[in-house]
Amino acid sequence: MHKIIDYFVAPQDPILGIRSTNCVDKLNVNNWRTKATVQNTDVDRLYVYVTTASEIHYGQRFYCVKSFSLNRQQEISQQLFTSAEEAVAFANQ
Repeated sequence: MHKIIDYFVAPQDPILGIRSTNCVDKLNVNNWRTKATVQNTDVDRLYVYVTTASEIHYGQRFYCVKSFSLNRQQEISQQLFTSAEEAVAFANQ
């Protein structure tokens, strides 16, 4: 059975614009709702943030780590977690 996931636009979402005031060195359980990190790889700079999501039919809540490529100006990955702590830990890797 397929799940329909509804993703919410958080204040730090690239859709609303990427601002330096939204960027921190590390995400934690107190700042993930409004902040993001910028991570450098060998070939790209990634804007990584956590947002909430929910499954439409059953109302299950998720925490989604999204990675946005600053070089390509597009979302390149997303990963769902069942707890904010797991999502924050993954986002900081």
